[in-house]
Amino acid sequence: MSIYKTYDIRGVYPDELKEEDAYKIGRAFVIFSKAKHVVVGRDARTSSPSLFEQLAKGITDQGADVWDIGIVTNPMTTFSVLRLKADAGIVLSASHNPKQYNGFKLQNSQAIQLTNLSDVSFNGIEVVEKLVEKNDFPEPSKKGSIIENNIIDDYVKKMLSFAKLGERKVKVVVDCGNGVAGISAKPVLDALGVDYIPLFFEPDGSFPNHDANPADEKTFKWAKEALKENKADFAILFDGDGDRLRIMDEQGTPIALDYISAIYCDHLLEEKKGHVFFDLRFSKAMEDVIEKKGGIAHRLRVGNPFYKYEMRKLMDQSVYGAELSGHIFFPDNDCLDDATLAMIKFLNIITNTDKTVSELVKPFMKYPKTPEINSKVKDADVVLQEIENTFNDGKVEHVDGVSVYYDDAWLNLRKSNTEPVVRFVAEADTEERLEEIKKTVLGIIEHNQE
Repeated sequence: MSIYKTYDIRGVYPDELKEEDAYKIGRAFVIFSKAKHVVVGRDARTSSPSLFEQLAKGITDQGADVWDIGIVTNPMTTFSVLRLKADAGIVLSASHNPKQYNGFKLQNSQAIQLTNLSDVSFNGIEVVEKLVEKNDFPEPSKKGSIIENNIIDDYVKKMLSFAKLGERKVKVVVDCGNGVAGISAKPVLDALGVDYIPLFFEPDGSFPNHDANPADEKTFKWAKEALKENKADFAILFDGDGDRLRIMDEQGTPIALDYISAIYCDHLLEEKKGHVFFDLRFSKAMEDVIEKKGGIAHRLRVGNPFYKYEMRKLMDQSVYGAELSGHIFFPDNDCLDDATLAMIKFLNIITNTDKTVSELVKPFMKYPKTPEINSKVKDADVVLQEIENTFNDGKVEHVDGVSVYYDDAWLNLRKSNTEPVVRFVAEADTEERLEEIKKTVLGIIEHNQE
C-alpha cells in the first residue's frame, strides 16, 4: 500500500515508512515548494526522532533551513508557519493512528495542508511522490541549517487572547490519550484557572493507555469513568496531534460534532452574521440554526484543507467552519483547525450559561440520523450511479460522491479516499422515512458486494 495518501504521507514504521523515505521526502519537498525556510514539528511517537533526523537532513541537503520547533501539536506547527513567516511546514505525525504508524503532513506558506487531489490549488503530495521516485535531486550551492525555535509561549499567549470565560465555575475531564495535545492544553487550562481532571497528558509514543482517537468508542471508557467519579460538567477528548476533539456531556454521552457545531453557531451568529462552512454529512439541524440566526450556509466536501481555503476567500465574512471528524475552524485564528482553541471557545459558551451540555444540545438533536456506514463493494462508481438513478426524484448534488435532498430527508454516498469502500449517511424527519431510505441504499450496496 502506498504511503502517499490523499491528505498526508503515512504508513507503518519501519515496514512501509523508513528513514530513507524521510530523507528523500525532505529533498523533494524543498524542490516542490521552493522553500528557503521550513518549519518542522513532530509528535512523541518513538519513531519520530530518527525520521526527523533524516527529514531535516534531506531539507538541509537541498539548501533550505529547518526551523525546528520540537515536540508540538499540529496546530502549533500551522501557527508557527504563519507566525515565523516560513515558506512551508511539515509536522511528523500519524494523528490518531496506532503507535506503529507515523507520517508527514505537508503545509504550504499559508499553513494549508497539501493534498494529492489534482482539482485543487493546494495539491502537491503527488508531485513530491514523483520526485521521490525519480530520486534525482540537484545539488544546491549551499546547504541549509537546523535552527531551533521555541514557540510555545507565543502560542499559549495567542490562545489565551480568545478566552472570554464567564463567572460560572465548571469541572472538566480532559483526555489527551498520551498524544501531544497536553503540551498546549495544560498551560492554557492552568492559566485560565479551570478546574480540570487530566487524563494521560504526558506525551508517550507507545500510547500505553489507549489510542488517541476520539472517534473510536473504545477510547471513551476512561473519560466516562472520570466524569462519573468527579461529577464533572463535561469531558473533552483530543486526538493524537491536537487538531481534533470530541465532547461528552455530563452523562458521559459523546456528542457528534454537527450538534456541537450547532451550539457554537447559535452563539457565534448572535455576535456576527456571515458565512458558515460545514461538512455535507452534518445534520439538517445545523442549517436550521444558520437560517434562524441570519447566517449563510455552505456544505463542503470531506477534507479539512477545503475549509481553510474556502473560509479564507471570505475571511472578513466567515463565522465558523467544521468537519464531522472533529476539525473546527475559526476565522479569528486564520481559519486554522485547533482543538485547544475549540476547547477555549466551548468554555466561553458553557461558563456564560447555566445550562448543562445535554440541555444545550437537546434542541438540535431532533432529526433521526444514521451513523456513517462503511461497506466494501466491487465497484464504487457503479454503486454511486445506481443510487443516483434510484433517487432521481430528489435534488441530486455531486459535491462529494452523490448527495440527494428531499424536503423531509437527505442522503449521501461517497467513495473513501483511502479504502475500497463506500460511506453512507442519511437523515430524515421521521424514523420511518429514514428506515425506508436506509433499506433501499443498503440493498443496492449488498447487491454490489463480492
